[in-house]
Amino acid sequence: MRKSSPLTTLPLHLLEYLLHPLPPHTLLALALTSRLLYTATLAPRLARLRLTVHSHARLTSDLARLTALLTRVHGFMSGGGSGGGDILFRHVRHLTIAGSLPDDDDTPSSAAAAIDDDGTDTHAPPFHPGTPHPTPSRKRSQSFAWQPLALFLTRLPCLTDVVWACTVQLPPSLLTALPPTTRLHMHTFSLRSLYARRGAEKAIDPNERALATFPRLCAIRARVVLYDSDGRASYNLEALEEMLEGGWAPGLRDLRVGYDSPKRTMALLDGVMAGREEKVRFFGEGGQGEGGKKHPLETLVLSGHCHGPYQLDLWRARIDTTVLRRLETYCGVSVAGLEMLTSLAGRGEFPALRRLGLKVASGEAEDVGVSLDEPTARLLKAVPPLEGLTLTGRWGEQVFEAVVGRHGPTLRLLRLLRDPQNVVYGDVEVDAHRAHAICQRCPRLEDVKLRVRRRQGGPEEVAVYRALGQLRHLRCTTLVFDCRTPRQGGTEIDRIRKTLVNLAVDETLTRAIYEITTATDLRLGRLRLETETGPIVAAEFPQLQDWAAWIGRSWVLDRDDTRGEVALRKAKGKKDRNYLREKLVRVDFRGRDVWEEMWPARGDDWRDGWHSFPLGGHEG
Repeated sequence: MRKSSPLTTLPLHLLEYLLHPLPPHTLLALALTSRLLYTATLAPRLARLRLTVHSHARLTSDLARLTALLTRVHGFMSGGGSGGGDILFRHVRHLTIAGSLPDDDDTPSSAAAAIDDDGTDTHAPPFHPGTPHPTPSRKRSQSFAWQPLALFLTRLPCLTDVVWACTVQLPPSLLTALPPTTRLHMHTFSLRSLYARRGAEKAIDPNERALATFPRLCAIRARVVLYDSDGRASYNLEALEEMLEGGWAPGLRDLRVGYDSPKRTMALLDGVMAGREEKVRFFGEGGQGEGGKKHPLETLVLSGHCHGPYQLDLWRARIDTTVLRRLETYCGVSVAGLEMLTSLAGRGEFPALRRLGLKVASGEAEDVGVSLDEPTARLLKAVPPLEGLTLTGRWGEQVFEAVVGRHGPTLRLLRLLRDPQNVVYGDVEVDAHRAHAICQRCPRLEDVKLRVRRRQGGPEEVAVYRALGQLRHLRCTTLVFDCRTPRQGGTEIDRIRKTLVNLAVDETLTRAIYEITTATDLRLGRLRLETETGPIVAAEFPQLQDWAAWIGRSWVLDRDDTRGEVALRKAKGKKDRNYLREKLVRVDFRGRDVWEEMWPARGDDWRDGWHSFPLGGHEG
């Protein structure tokens, strides 16, 4: 008889507590081993649910199946008895609602906005924030369509968080159906009634006002424009400012604003020429803000097309920076912006800051001959020790030393990246020496994303992978490959050959890199390889651009503890690969002979004959 596991001797409530942190695939595997573990894993498995909306009919049937499943599972647990089935609904704590509800119910929506539930994603999902505001009749039909979901929400008494990622506006029926302790995360926030032409009435819709002032609205991801492509002025930015300044969103702690640039049209030009009203207010008096007290925002993320210093100053005037834990701005921070942030940090305005993200405006600095390495380093030395740091741009040796020296002992997340628009050389890369420094001085790292220059798989390149493998707590590694070949020395044909070797990233190479990075520790759960192609290759070899995109692939490798294996998948979908295949033609260019020499045509399709080269075994 098989000896029972010590886990089975624990009380059920304690067993549930111990199993809660495990990932879903591990919980599912445990559930299949015994009746007790099946029961014990129910709570953590049901804690986070995701519902994707396609149509009214599909939504109704999906909710009916989910309700029936929860009831049947409870019947199985209780030996087939009836009654008390709602106990399983108490396990649901986090619900994400994505997708869309189309106007024509016979045409299901294909939209399923992607959500990064771990909070690392900084942007709102793809959606059109200026979608025309629905008519009264449309509102009534939408209210009817959402009734099944509203009823389902009323059966979740312990629901703590709802993430709204639908491309349509959150209906008032769902807002009122939320349990009294549930926090609302709006990942597609847009007040659609605040898109108007100059001279038109500017009043917020009552339902959207109820959403904006909902006391438990705790997180907003918004995409804002000054004008949309139809020429209408958008006043969402003013509304967000008023919500903070007047205390109209008392529970808001997380704000992420993406500044969009609309498609250029004649209507847009007409709208800009007509102008927009200034100092428009939408909420009146009576907000919950205390006189003179700034909003206690904990997360502020700015991205897109905006003027860094101006926007930072605009939001700083409305929030209490002493409680800010996460500040990220990817709008291109200039020297003035860096100096402003350094001054604020020096005055002690960021005592609670634990995560910082910056996109440095390297292009602007190059235009005036200014290095941003020193001002960025001064800022990094001025802020408190960080747990998460993201830097995008041309960072240098002073910045690197500030990163590992000031923040190394506390860092858990580190991302050092190049500005995608910068195709020139001159920035500092993560070579073997710096990889060793990261390993020795950042011992607590769990998540890294670094740009690494490929060197035809030689010892210097392999040394980077070995160094990263020494990080004992690392769970996720993303390597962004710079496949360019320096211009110093060698002929153009030699550089083309080396560039093609660097670009050739296939399954074999991905697994080889994974084996090196896990040689001393098998804790690494995910390895992601991203190969830079596009403009960075085209800047040197324009004829290679399509070929580079075809062989310069990106891969994701996940370790599955339950099966003792690793799962590998291409980061790009089948549709993208088919498009590249059709686009790739065997044109004449200087490197064609090199291609045919490296990968002689075999089989029916020459496009599939390429392969990577072994690490340390190809000298180029």
